[in-house]
Amino acid sequence: VDGYQANAYDEATRTQSLTNAGSVRSRGVEAEATWKPLRGLTLNANGSFNDVRYTDYEGAPCPPEVSFRAGAPASCDLTGHQVVGASKWIANVNGTYQWNLDNGLQPYVNASYAFRSHAVGTIDDSEYGQIPSYALINLATGLRGDLADGQWDVSLWLKNAGDKTYFTSLWNSANGGYAGVLGTPRTLGVTARYDF
Repeated sequence: VDGYQANAYDEATRTQSLTNAGSVRSRGVEAEATWKPLRGLTLNANGSFNDVRYTDYEGAPCPPEVSFRAGAPASCDLTGHQVVGASKWIANVNGTYQWNLDNGLQPYVNASYAFRSHAVGTIDDSEYGQIPSYALINLATGLRGDLADGQWDVSLWLKNAGDKTYFTSLWNSANGGYAGVLGTPRTLGVTARYDF
């Protein structure tokens, strides 16, 4: 991609601005599979490897560990660095089992596992602005049935069952600091829906 653009933080004015980040190259592979080993059981898996790097990014903002040193350069060269927000490895596995009762109702259970590897959290690629890898487990069970011309569904679900603390995004803030958005903690809920 030529003419790639990214948001950068200006420490002097304490503002975010859109900057030209030169060129980016993405190389990788993605695979997906579905398997039904027995009636009512569906297993899905998908994964990807994606190496996304700047092939030309001179004039990039410098991280605080560089810019706050005496005689620091006005800009840095991030050519060859990983692009912000891009995990190299992503993997998802999901399993659903449903069966039919004599009264026409369909109970089901579902479990999923989602993994994301480390990602650069901020445009300056600071060692303090990195998003560590994390994995989440989600569980659900429910019951569905037909009603009139539609189908109702009631489910009990548990998201982030392991109560993993993780970041979804980071950004630069004043004085070399970083702020971030934490992912959803362990959450238990009920969903009722009717499709017609």
